Amino acid sequence: MRQVWEPALFNNLPCKWLQKIIQQQNFSGLTSFPSAQLLTDSALSMNSDFAYQFVAQYEDEECDEYYENRIAKYKHIPTRIDNWHDFMNALIWLQFPQSKALISQLHAHDIAEFGLTPRTPRRDRLTHFDECGLLLLVEEANLQHCNKFFKALCTHQWNVVFQQQRAQWHSYVHPCLFGHATTEILLHPFIGLTAKWLLVPVKNG
Repeated sequence: MRQVWEPALFNNLPCKWLQKIIQQQNFSGLTSFPSAQLLTDSALSMNSDFAYQFVAQYEDEECDEYYENRIAKYKHIPTRIDNWHDFMNALIWLQFPQSKALISQLHAHDIAEFGLTPRTPRRDRLTHFDECGLLLLVEEANLQHCNKFFKALCTHQWNVVFQQQRAQWHSYVHPCLFGHATTEILLHPFIGLTAKWLLVPVKNG
């Protein structure tokens, strides 16, 4: 089912790097979903070493390879036209090409070793993070300072995380969207939206 292109929905995305890409590539100025070729051109404009190609899914119909295997083997990213989910997936590829490529490679490795079904526990975890991942970036020098925050987060002490420790957000703990399903859902945000978070220490400065 084709979806409607509504650039005004970009205003709902609370993510600076997403907004930067959307502005740089003038996606908000388009009158329809970008084509697979335009997405590939955008990726190359951001990174001339981008080794993958977005391919309209119908062009890949004769290929019987599983989705992740297509990416790992042929470097083709099957992309549904007129689809917000796949457009958001493309945005994540533009920002995190090495991480997205690694996810596909790990899927392909497990499929080759254990078969397509049942899915391995690692593939389940990879899929959850690929769809709903949230990176929490903390400078290495501030890790100890954030101990209470992350202990509360691990034990679902939401009052501590979002009230008592709210000053940590964006001062010491910098959230960065990674999951493309979560990014899509943020076009129409609602109370109760959740994500799979991962603490990522980064170099100071």
